[in-house]
Amino acid sequence: MRDQRHSDPGDEVKAVRHQVRRGRVMCPRRGLIDVDVCFYCSYLHQVDLDHKPGPYISCTSPPPATEAERVAYERLGILELAEALGNVSEACRERGISRKWFYQLKHRFEQEGLQGLAGRSRGRKKLNG
Repeated sequence: MRDQRHSDPGDEVKAVRHQVRRGRVMCPRRGLIDVDVCFYCSYLHQVDLDHKPGPYISCTSPPPATEAERVAYERLGILELAEALGNVSEACRERGISRKWFYQLKHRFEQEGLQGLAGRSRGRKKLNG
């Protein structure tokens, strides 16, 4: 099967299967996400939720370039979940985070985009001199 969106003519697509567990899947770009998010991904290749022994999703997405990018996509998934549910408290409970942390992430995303969701250094700032 060929995926014209992400391959040159004549190149075979190498889709990787990811098992679905409890409605979630480990995305190579975004980390642990709800299956619903996969349906909007341009790298989605195939979905089989009725497959035995277990449902899976396959995609052609390459792994993230950095750990910071993976963290950013995972945090973006939290914001998307809250939007999909229409309930911030429920999304926070499901992901095990506080509402305060959710709103900090939301503010950082609104101000800085995806880069604002990347992990930040906790170390002390070095002074030159």
